Amino acid sequence: MALGALEPKFWAALCGGLGRDDLLGRQMDPAVAGELETVFAARTRAEWAAFDDAHGCCLEPVRGLGEALADAPLSEVEQPGAAAPVRLLAPPVEFGRTPGDGTRPGPALGEHTDAVLARLGYGPDEIAALHAAGAVAGAGAMPQGSFLA
Repeated sequence: MALGALEPKFWAALCGGLGRDDLLGRQMDPAVAGELETVFAARTRAEWAAFDDAHGCCLEPVRGLGEALADAPLSEVEQPGAAAPVRLLAPPVEFGRTPGDGTRPGPALGEHTDAVLARLGYGPDEIAALHAAGAVAGAGAMPQGSFLA
């Protein structure tokens, strides 16, 4: 469980729900963490979720990746260079003027290599030499050697 009771009202809700008014003035006391560890170990995650529903103390379950992705908004997109479509998470926040769509793939391997190198000050001959040496990948290049890592 993750406890985010940083505001006094959430801390008071936790302490009241636990019947531990002795903790009210000790919100930032490091020793309290050890006490709460024992308290949290005594209940299941479902019991703590119900506790938070009843008391509103800013308490949330920590979920594994599989659990988090099970109900996350996902989309599948064709990714250049990938053998199969990839799943993307939808943007976690929404902005009114600049909404994210979560439906566009990332760039293909090497798609922007030449532009990035040019912006860093490399000239056309230097960029060509890096490609020839296999130090960088260009657009549409198949990974070779260390690029497989």
